[in-house]
Amino acid sequence: MKTAAVAYLGVAGVVVAWAWYIDLSLLGSPREHLLPDLVLMICGLPSSLLLGPIYGQWPGSFNGLAQTAFLTFCALAQSGLVVALAFRRFRRAKA
Repeated sequence: MKTAAVAYLGVAGVVVAWAWYIDLSLLGSPREHLLPDLVLMICGLPSSLLLGPIYGQWPGSFNGLAQTAFLTFCALAQSGLVVALAFRRFRRAKA
């Protein structure tokens, strides 16, 4: 479990770096590349499903880098939680 949790955190970190690199390099460009953000959303499932309701509430201001920042938070927070739970030591109560 610990190995899988650390691998998940590593994959999330690589995907976050890739998505930010692509989004920042294409910031002023008329082209779009949706694959990094889509993979980042998949990496942060199920918490990244909140993206739809949040975008519905603030469609004008929640786009571009704000979406990437939200998806980054979802992916890193969720993978960090999985790592924390994997390395947590459960103690049995002595009866």
